[in-house]
Amino acid sequence: MAKVHQCGEIRCHRIIPFDQRYCDVHAKLHAHDAYHNVSHKQRLESYKTYNREHRDQVANTFYHSQEWQRVRTYVVNRDMYASGVSGITLADHDLIVDHVVPRRLCKDPLDTDNLWCLSRREHLAKTKMEKHIANKPNGDNVLKHLNRQKWAVYIDRQLAREKTSRRSLKRSYPPTGTQKRAMCTLAFRYGNDSYKSFLNGGCLDYKK
Repeated sequence: MAKVHQCGEIRCHRIIPFDQRYCDVHAKLHAHDAYHNVSHKQRLESYKTYNREHRDQVANTFYHSQEWQRVRTYVVNRDMYASGVSGITLADHDLIVDHVVPRRLCKDPLDTDNLWCLSRREHLAKTKMEKHIANKPNGDNVLKHLNRQKWAVYIDRQLAREKTSRRSLKRSYPPTGTQKRAMCTLAFRYGNDSYKSFLNGGCLDYKK
């Protein structure tokens, strides 16, 4: 039987082939995502550059240790490649084993109870929020007491906000020729002055 998993879109439970990230409905929404316009080879190169030039070298050494690799494999198998936020099955190249309480703040960085699986997108959202919280007064103490249930809610909300923002950005683009013609039709049919004032500047087909 061929491998399948749920669509990568939050709250979408359509079952799709393992080599697809989104169902046919949601694939269209993510067709222009910057992440998907970069080849797997380019992503690997960017990760290597990050590890070499930007990541803390202590952390870099830790994440390349045999102990961490063994623990990572155990967590991935324990969670069956499922995201701790969305529950979808992740491809190996999109899966990150993350510390719920940041590694620098936890007592044992190899404690499997403090580890879960996230997609790269979810991990990026969590990392941004961790930095934001850490910069606040008593931020480290707050991070020590955030469990995976709370993080799942926060990450889900953050990704939903980012999705809404992307859709708003798409709607802010100049109207296409088809949209302009539709607006022309509405203006002629209903005599809407607001449509006319807009169309005078943007639709060549419109005449008073």
